[in-house]
Amino acid sequence: MSRDFATPSLRQHSIINSEDDEDNALAKFEICERRRWENSSHPYIFFHPDGHTMTFLGFHVSNEGDLLDSDDPSIVLEEQIMHPELFQILTANRVNLSEKIDELHKMEKIMKVAGVMGIKWVLDPDHEYVLTLDNMRKILAIHMRFRCDIPVVIMGETGCGKTRLIQFMCSLQALPIGAQNMLILKVHGGTTEGDVIHKVDEAEKLAIKNYEEHGIDTILFFDEANTSQAIGLIKEIMCDRRMYGRQIRSDVKLQFIAACNPYRKHSPEMLNKLSTAGLGFFTKSSNTFDRLGDIPLRELVYRVMELPASMRPYVWDFGQLSDEIERSYTREIVSKHVSSSSIRFPDGSIDVISEVLAGSQHFMRSRKDECSFVSLRDVERAMRVMIWFYSKIKYFRPEDTEDLEPELISIDDITYSLILSLAVCYRARLKKREKFDKYIVRLFKRPLTELKSELIHEEVDRCQNLILNQMDIGVNIAKNTALKENVFMMFVCIELKIPLFVIGKPGSSKSLAKSIISNSMQGSRSPDGSILQHFKQVQIMSFQCSQLSTADGIIGVFKSCRNLQRKTGGNKFVACVVLDEVGLAEDSPLLPLKVLHPLLEDNSYGSEELENDPYESDNMETEMNVLREMDPATEEVDEMKDRVAFIGISNWSLDPAKMNRGIMLSRGDPDLGELVESARGICKTNTVGPITNSIEKRIRCLAAAYLHLIDAQVSHGREYFGLRDFYCLIKMLVFLCCNLSTALNRTILYHAVKRNFGGVSGIDAFEVFQRFVKLPKEDNENVPDSSPIGLIRANLENLSRSFHGETRYLLLLTENYAALNILSRSPDMWPSQLSFNNIRVIFGSSFPCEQEYSAVCLNINRIKDCMETGKTIILLNLENLYESLYDALNQYYMEMNNQRYVDLGLGTHRMKCRVHDEFKLIVVADKETVQERFPTPLINRLEKHFLAMSTVLSEEGTVISDQLSVWAKNFATLDKNLSIGFQKVGDFSEGDCFIGYHNDTPSSIVFHVIKEMYPDLEGKRDSKDRSAVLERSQTTLLKMATTDAVLRVKNSQLASLSQQITSVYFNLQLGTLGQYLRHVLEGICEGNTGAHLTLATTHSRLLTERDVEQLELYLSSETGCVSVSSLSLQQFQTEQQYSREIQDFLMRDTGLKKRILLVQCERGADNAKLIACARHKTVDELKEWREEKTEFHCEICLIFLIQLCREAHGSKFVSFCGGDWNTVHID
Repeated sequence: MSRDFATPSLRQHSIINSEDDEDNALAKFEICERRRWENSSHPYIFFHPDGHTMTFLGFHVSNEGDLLDSDDPSIVLEEQIMHPELFQILTANRVNLSEKIDELHKMEKIMKVAGVMGIKWVLDPDHEYVLTLDNMRKILAIHMRFRCDIPVVIMGETGCGKTRLIQFMCSLQALPIGAQNMLILKVHGGTTEGDVIHKVDEAEKLAIKNYEEHGIDTILFFDEANTSQAIGLIKEIMCDRRMYGRQIRSDVKLQFIAACNPYRKHSPEMLNKLSTAGLGFFTKSSNTFDRLGDIPLRELVYRVMELPASMRPYVWDFGQLSDEIERSYTREIVSKHVSSSSIRFPDGSIDVISEVLAGSQHFMRSRKDECSFVSLRDVERAMRVMIWFYSKIKYFRPEDTEDLEPELISIDDITYSLILSLAVCYRARLKKREKFDKYIVRLFKRPLTELKSELIHEEVDRCQNLILNQMDIGVNIAKNTALKENVFMMFVCIELKIPLFVIGKPGSSKSLAKSIISNSMQGSRSPDGSILQHFKQVQIMSFQCSQLSTADGIIGVFKSCRNLQRKTGGNKFVACVVLDEVGLAEDSPLLPLKVLHPLLEDNSYGSEELENDPYESDNMETEMNVLREMDPATEEVDEMKDRVAFIGISNWSLDPAKMNRGIMLSRGDPDLGELVESARGICKTNTVGPITNSIEKRIRCLAAAYLHLIDAQVSHGREYFGLRDFYCLIKMLVFLCCNLSTALNRTILYHAVKRNFGGVSGIDAFEVFQRFVKLPKEDNENVPDSSPIGLIRANLENLSRSFHGETRYLLLLTENYAALNILSRSPDMWPSQLSFNNIRVIFGSSFPCEQEYSAVCLNINRIKDCMETGKTIILLNLENLYESLYDALNQYYMEMNNQRYVDLGLGTHRMKCRVHDEFKLIVVADKETVQERFPTPLINRLEKHFLAMSTVLSEEGTVISDQLSVWAKNFATLDKNLSIGFQKVGDFSEGDCFIGYHNDTPSSIVFHVIKEMYPDLEGKRDSKDRSAVLERSQTTLLKMATTDAVLRVKNSQLASLSQQITSVYFNLQLGTLGQYLRHVLEGICEGNTGAHLTLATTHSRLLTERDVEQLELYLSSETGCVSVSSLSLQQFQTEQQYSREIQDFLMRDTGLKKRILLVQCERGADNAKLIACARHKTVDELKEWREEKTEFHCEICLIFLIQLCREAHGSKFVSFCGGDWNTVHID
C-alpha cells in the first residue's frame, strides 16, 4: 500500500515527448497503463487500531514464501517475501495467508473492514450493496489515506460505483446511531467558489458535532470536481487544507474526497459524426476558446477543466467493474425489484432475467460509439420499466388475438414486459438493432418464453403502433418508424419520470413527437375509450438551449416544473421539462449542462435540494400515503415524489456523464425503406386516386434521389438539406398534382425540387432527381412559375390552410443584403394581398451593446406583434435570436378554440403567441454567414432560395450585365507588353480598380440603373435602349473607381477609350470630398425627396473637427450657407443612441436650407455589419421623417464616409448599395 501511495497514477512529464502535440498535451491527465487499478495487484497488510492485530487482504503466499497474485496464482509478484519457517508458524496459528475473500459471507467481509477501520458496532448498512474484495481494497485504501493525511482524489468513468462505495463506507461508521457523516457537493459547470465555501462551512459544523458526540469521521465528497472553474479552490481545500488562506480544522476528523471524470478524446469517427450533426456551427474547433491546453473541450468525451499541477500526484485510478462483479450487482438489483413487487415470478426467472440484463450490458459495452457508456443505472431502470409494463399489461396486450401469429400469442406476460423494457432501455440507443436482437434472444430460457429474434421487432413495433394510434395526430403526418418510436419512448419515460435524451438529425420527428405528446396525454380528460385515460396527464415546459444558456436558467425551469407538479397534486399528473436543442448549450463556456447530473439523479442542483418555496415535508408525506392508497400498483418510492419528467432533444450525443443519467434514444439516418414508408404515409393521408398513384409509384425513385443528394452535399463541407426537405417535397408534389389535376410530370417536379432543395450553389438538385425519376416533359398552360421570383411568390401566397400543409418560412441567401433591395423594388414578387410597404423589416443591430439579452427580447417582442397581427416580417442580421424561434419555425402549433399558438422565448422565459393565418416570415442572410454560423436545424426548417441581382435580371438585363463585367475586366487588365514599375502586368483585378467590386456588382448596377431610368415599366428588368443602360451602368461603376486605376486605363485593354473614360471620371467631380459635395448640392432640386444619401469610401484619413469646419467654410463660399455636422459611428454603443442622433439632425431647425451630416467609420471592412445596420436605420428614420413632413424647406445630405485600407486584389468591403444610395470613391 505504501508503494501504491507513493507512485503517481497519472503519466509523468518525463515520459511525454512534446507538450505542443495535442495527444501529448492530454497525456499528462491520463492514467498510466501500468497504474490502472485492474492492471496491478493489491495485496495489503493492515494493522488494526488496537495495536496487536492485523488483516491480510488479497494475499496469496505459497508454501515457499513467495507472494502470488490472488487472482492468478501462477503469477509470482515477489519471491521470498516470507521465510518458510514464518509461513509455517503463521499457518499453525490459523492465519490464512491464501484466504479467498470473495467466498466469505458479506458480514464476514464487513467485519474485516470494520476491524481495520476500528469500528466496534458491526452491521450491514446497505443490504443491496455487493461487497467484493475489490470494493474492500478501495474502501480501506481511502481509509488509510485518511490516516496518513494524503488527499483522496479518485478518477473513474461515470457509473463505475464511486459514490455508492463512499456512501457505504460512511454508513459503516455511522451505525448503529445512524448519524449523518457524509455531505456531497455535486460539482457542475455552474458551481461557483461561493457554493464550495458554503458547503465546506456546513461540513465543518457537521464534523464538530459528529466528533464531539460520536467520535466518527465526516466526509465531504466533491463529485465530478474537475467540471467547474472552482477546481482551484477545491485543490486548495484538498491539498493545503485551507480555504482562501483560512486553515480548515484538522482536529475534528473532517475528511475530503474528490472524484474526477477522465480526460479522453472522442475518436475521429465520433468527431466527424458530431461535426456533421451541427456541433460547432458558431466557431470551428480550431478557433474555439474553450480548451484544455490546446484541445477544444468539444473534442473531449467528458467536458472537464484542467487539474492543478499540485493536485495531479494524488490522483489514483478507481477502475471499472469487472463482468463478474457487474453480474453479481445485476442479480442483486433484479432480486430487490422482484421481492418488492407484487408479481409472482416463476422459480428460476430471477437468474434468467439477470443473465438477459447482464448480456445487454455486455453487448452495449462492446460497441465503439456513444452506446458503450452503460452502468448499473441502466439495470435499475430496466427493472423499473419491466415492472411498470407488467402492472399495465392489460393496456398493451391486445384482447383480440385472431390476427396475431401463434408465436406472439404464446409469449408470457413476464417475457413480454422484459422485451419492452429492453426496447426502452437498451435497444432504443442502437441505430441498427438486428445484431442486438440475435444476441439477446439466446439468453431467453425457461421459465421465460424462448424467442426468435424477429419476434422482438414485431412485438415492439406492434406496441409502438398501439400507442401512436391513441394519440391526436394532425392530417398529412406519416406514421413512420421515427415518429412511432419517439412517441413511444416519450410516453413511457414521462410516465415513469425517467430522463430521456432523444438524439437525431433534423427532420427525425423529435419536435413533432413532443407536440403530439403534449396535445394527447390529457389523462382522465382524454377521449372516451382511449387507454390514455389510464395514464398521467402531462404538462410540458420547454427551455430553448443555446450557447448563452446558464446553469441558473436550467435550474429555474426545473423549479417551475416541480412547483406546478406540487400544486396540481395527485399521481395522475406529471410535469415534464423539455430542453430543446440541448446540444447547443454543451458548447457554452459556462458548461451549464453539468447541472443536469444532480437534477436528473436526485432532484438537487449540487449543494442543496430544490427547495425555495414553503411546502412542508409532512404534507408531502401525507400526499404520498394517499397516492399509495389510490393506486397501489404504481407505488413509487418516496424519493420520486418530487421528481419531474425530463426530455432532452439534440442533434448529437452529449457527454457520457449526462447521457448515463437517463435513457438515450438514437435516431440514425433513415434508409431507403424508411423513406419510402414515410413518403407513402404522406400520400395516403390525401385522397387516393390516379393522380396520387402517379406519385406513389415513383416514391422509391424519389427517395433514392434524395439519398444520393445527401451524399453529394458532403463535398460542400456541411449539411444544407435534410429530412424536412424531402417530406415537404412529397407534400408539395401531392398538392400540385391535385391542384392542377394532372399526373406527376417534369415541370411539376422541377418546381417542387426548386422550392425544397434550392439555395445552394454547386448542387443541381433537379438534375439528380430527374436522373432517378426520369419523367417526361408535358405541355401544360397552367404550370407553376419556376423562375426565382415565381418560386418566392409561390411561397408567399396564402396557402396556410390548404390540405397539403403549411408552406415553410423562407430563408433567402444573398450577397451584400441584395435580397432586401430586390424585395423592396420588385412589386411583382409579392402576391396581391401583400406589398413591401406593409411589411416589417427588423435589421439586427451590430452596435456593441446590442448583443445583450434585453435587445434580443425586444426583437422577439416585435416578432410576436407581427405573428399576432398577421404581418409579414423580414429578419436580417439576427443570428442571436433564431434559436428562440425554433418552435415557430417548426410550425407545429397548439390549437385552442380554432386558434394556433406557438412558444416564443429565450431560455426560461417562454410565452405563448397566437399565430395569425396570414403570418409569413422571411430570413435574409449572407450566404457565407449561413455557411459558417447557421446551425443545421435552422437551415432544415426553412425553404431556401438564393436571391441575388443576377438571379432576377431578365435575359436582356443579363446580357447588359455580362457586357458590363467584360468592360470592368478589360478596364483592370493591362497590356501584356507593358511593365509599370515593379508591378507585374496582369496582376490587377476588378477589385483593385473598383472599390467593393464583387461578382454580383455588375448585376446590381444594371438592376439599379433600369429601375432608375424606367421606373414605370412594372415587371420588366431591362430597357429597349441597351446601349443607354450600359453607358449609365459604366458611369455608375466608374464612380467607384480609384484615381490610380483611371490613370492606368491608358495602358489597359480599354486604351482606345481612355480619353473618354478619364474625361467622364473627372467631370463627376470626385477629386475631393469638398468638390463632390459641392457637385451634389448644386444638383439637388429643392423638394424632390428631401434628402440625398451617399456612401463614400476613401483610402485617406477621416476628417477631424478642424477639417469639418474648413469643409463647411468651403461649401458655404461655393453654394451659399451650408451647415456641416460630423459623427463617428464608433461613438455609439446602441442603435437607440444612433437613431436619436439622426432624429435630432433631421428635426433640427438651423434656418439654413442646406444641411450635411457626415457619418464616419474607420476600418470599413471590419465594421461592415455595423455600417449596414446604420444605413438601414438611417433609411428608416428618413422614411418616418418624410411621412411627418408635408413640405421640405431644406436640402439634407447624409454622407457615410468609410475609411478603407489598401489591400491587394481589392477590399472585402462591399460598397455598392443601390436603392436610394449613391456610391462613390473619393481620394
